[in-house]
Amino acid sequence: MLLAATLTSLVLAGTTSAATVPKATYVKRADTICLDVAKRAVALQQEARRRIGAAPGETEALRVFADIYRRQLTLIRSMRRRLVAIGEPRGAAATARLLVDGIRAGEQALRQVIAAVDSGSTDAVVRTATRYRNVSLASARAVSRSSLGFRACGAGA
Repeated sequence: MLLAATLTSLVLAGTTSAATVPKATYVKRADTICLDVAKRAVALQQEARRRIGAAPGETEALRVFADIYRRQLTLIRSMRRRLVAIGEPRGAAATARLLVDGIRAGEQALRQVIAAVDSGSTDAVVRTATRYRNVSLASARAVSRSSLGFRACGAGA
């Protein structure tokens, strides 16, 4: 019985937080996380431009994309986990879930980009990368329009 309870709590710990925090605290902490991730994402983009510009051919460029996209996936997974760890803002749990669900959708779309890169199909890379961008922008727009007044979260919309 104890083992089942422990396993259940571990599964739930990765998906939701029972804690609630004041809205202002949630927004401040979430914006700090979003700003940190945005800075790291910009650094990855700059690195990608530099490395792709130096790549001798399409095969090497695809290897660079694969590396960058995998690192970006790690970054946004970490972001989601950090946001969940904050807890939910009192009276605005749905907005917090919207933020996390948007990140999950981005993770799924990014995994599809990585699979396309691994397949070597330029057409699939373009198609899935476009989908990833659209999912990310839609999520950012939804968060930026929320009633919580984020400054950094959703700023890329």
